[in-house]
Parts: sequence; structure tokens; C-alpha cells
Amino acid sequence: MKRSTSRGAKAKLPSLSLLARLANPFDEPEILRQRLRVETTESKHLEWKVTPPFGPSVTARTKSRMTKALISFANTDGGFVVFGIDQHGKWLGFVEEEVKGTDFAMIAELVNGCINPELSGLNYGLLREGPRLFPVLHVPPSPAMPHVTTKEMGERLPDGQQVIYIQRHAVYCRYSAKSDLATAAQYSRIITQRTEMLRSEMLRRVKEVSVPTLVSAAGMGSGQKTILRVSQVTDDKTIPAIRIMRDAAESSGIVMHEEISEGLFEEINNVLETNRLLAVGERGFVLGDEIYYRVYAERQHVRFSPVTFAVLSKTALERIYAPSFFWLLQIHPSAIVELMRAVGLLPES
Repeated sequence: MKRSTSRGAKAKLPSLSLLARLANPFDEPEILRQRLRVETTESKHLEWKVTPPFGPSVTARTKSRMTKALISFANTDGGFVVFGIDQHGKWLGFVEEEVKGTDFAMIAELVNGCINPELSGLNYGLLREGPRLFPVLHVPPSPAMPHVTTKEMGERLPDGQQVIYIQRHAVYCRYSAKSDLATAAQYSRIITQRTEMLRSEMLRRVKEVSVPTLVSAAGMGSGQKTILRVSQVTDDKTIPAIRIMRDAAESSGIVMHEEISEGLFEEINNVLETNRLLAVGERGFVLGDEIYYRVYAERQHVRFSPVTFAVLSKTALERIYAPSFFWLLQIHPSAIVELMRAVGLLPES
């Protein structure tokens, strides 16, 4: 009977995957608490910790696993780390004294100090059940994935053995109740999502121009066509005024206004930085041909780097036969010669 009640309560609440994808599920803390309360196991969206996030009882292993879980959630489908629950799912919680030292800024610094790009959507909240408190960390699926680790996290055990909990230059994802290195399928999923995000950002959003004032043209008498004039909403003095006519036959088009996100151009450089981290040990562009062409389409916004431009040139010449002169003309002639030799366009000597 108890199991049936639990299932009924679970069915009436939003799914954990839905809550995990929200920007801030702590807007409805009681709904979140009830949903987490009916979970009986760790899962793709949930990890339990019996200790608080920080304190004398928290080991380097616990901190590293918490960090790995948050990175994995961000690279997959979002999720929660709930503190004060043992491995069997028993809600133990803490008294206020045990969690008052938890500093969310320190948690964010710990996580963002070992990945690139940083997580921007990390949330922290305290859920209460009776007199007990349960700290919760949440991260939604990140639009900036993949988040790649930039350093190792581990410790030296008393017997002298060095244990590594988080590898450097790795992409972690969530599989069932486990955080682990990304597989080829996960890389494919991440690249597809990033491509779609870039496509959405690069599409120009079109809006109708709002007309601030309409002034009748002077000298219009009865029986004549009505022509209204309005200035375009722009600082460009060379653009002519718009004429708005009642006669549809004389109209030449629809007044439109284009906007493009300023953050797009920084996003292009973030993509190149991600490629640099993923392509450790090889000089190539590993995020796929389509993303290469999208970067090339906005090439004037790419920050100059001899290494980046050499990678883009080599990929274009060697693998996808893509435009490359823009990159080549901005690097040193000796680097161009080296690239030509590397791709077989020049003899070695």
C-alpha cells in the first residue's frame, strides 16, 4: 500500500528531468522537495551525498565526485546533488550549525576552477524537512557544453598512492547513476546540440519596426493619395525616410528590422577554445565541417591566434578542402611553409 501511495504522489508531480532542465527549480521549493523525496535511487538526474558540501567531514574524494557530477549534469541533461542522504536513500539531513559554513561562492569557484568554459547556471538552495536541512546543488543542461576539465583533481593516500578522481582535458557525462568520460555517441550529441545552438544564434531575428510618429505630408488636398512619412529608427543619416502609403499598388516592400545577438561573436571564440581543449595532442578542428564553415562565415570576429589560425588552415587544406586563405594570410610565412609541408603540398626539403 505504501508503494502505491508513493507511485501516486510521484505521478502528480513534475518529472525530475523536467525540473532538472529548469533555469531555477528553487522558485518552487516545496514541489522540488516533494519530487526529490519520492526518488528511491540515484539516477541520470540525481546524486546523493551523506556529508554537507563543505566541512571537516568532507574529503577530497567527496568534493571531486560532487564536482564531477555537476560537470556531467551540465554536459548531459541537468541534475541535482542532494546532501544529507545516505547511500540507501535515507533522508538524514543536518542541523543549521552543520551547514552554516557552506559558501555557494566557494562551490562555484571549485567547479569553475577546473573547467572551460565556466558553468553559468549553477544554483544552490536549502530544503527543509522538519528541523533538518538538506543542501541541494542544481545545474541545468548547459548551452555552452562541452565543459572540458582543465586540471586533475585527486589526492595522495596515506600509503603514498596517488589517486586521480578527475582527469585533465576530459569531458564527463551522466550515465544512469554514474558520471564518466564521454563516449563517441555523447560527443556526437554534444556537437549536434552546439551546432543547433550556433545555428539559432546566427540566424538574424527579424522584427517589425515600431513607428514612433506619423506626420501627414503637407499640401495634400482632398482626393489625393495620402502619404505618411516616418524616419527609420537608426542613427545612420544616409538612410532615406520611409514612405507609408495607403495605395498598396505603389508600396515596394515591408518595413523590417534585423537584429543579431552581440554574444554570438564571443560564442565563436568559445567554440574555438573548446576545440583547442578537445584536440589535445593533434593540430586539427575536431568539431565537424559544418561548425568549421559557420566559424569561417564570421571569420572577421575570430580573435587572432597563430595556433588557432594554423589549426583552421591545416584542417581546411588537409581534410575538408575548405577556404583557407583568410587564415593563411595572417600567420607568419615560415608557419605557412610548415603547414604546406605537413599537408604534402611542398617537399620536405
